[in-house]
Amino acid sequence: MNEEIVYINNMSSPRDILLVSQALEHLGLRVKEIEIGAAAYMNPEEVERGIIGKALENIGYALVDPEAKLFTERIRSLISAFIDDMLRRPQHISLEEYLEQECKESFGFICQRFQTISGQRLRTYYKRMRIERAKILLNHSLTLQEIAAKLDFKSAKHLARTFKEVTGQAASAYIKRQLLTSMQKIV
Repeated sequence: MNEEIVYINNMSSPRDILLVSQALEHLGLRVKEIEIGAAAYMNPEEVERGIIGKALENIGYALVDPEAKLFTERIRSLISAFIDDMLRRPQHISLEEYLEQECKESFGFICQRFQTISGQRLRTYYKRMRIERAKILLNHSLTLQEIAAKLDFKSAKHLARTFKEVTGQAASAYIKRQLLTSMQKIV
């Protein structure tokens, strides 16, 4: 009896964790650990993966192929590396070209597969990651203009608009809140 792990799409809340846990236990599996997107369990009755997949599909979830999971992790890692490179030097290559070179696949195929597996558009993920980096740079007292140039936004205004779209708050409000938080730590 070995521990097995399955990756699951469409999980996003504690309620999903409860439903998936109940479905697995109903099949006779002993859930060891479960989190959004994955479940580890003991399989004493040697329940087949297909049966597990069908049980999860019946309640609105889908198993993710381990190779597919590796694909999305690789794409996320490549995007992170691409953003790191943007910060070190100006980019002379687009994200599309970079991913095509690294994956040896067309950008359209990469986007389609990423969305099918992760449930999120690649461009949306990339935008969110650039804004996460922008937050870090704002904490290092860089101006919006400097950050926009480093992270390949068209302008400071474009960065500010995207920042608000992704975070729900203006960059200036974020900066003020960070300053207040750091001042409270000092006091």
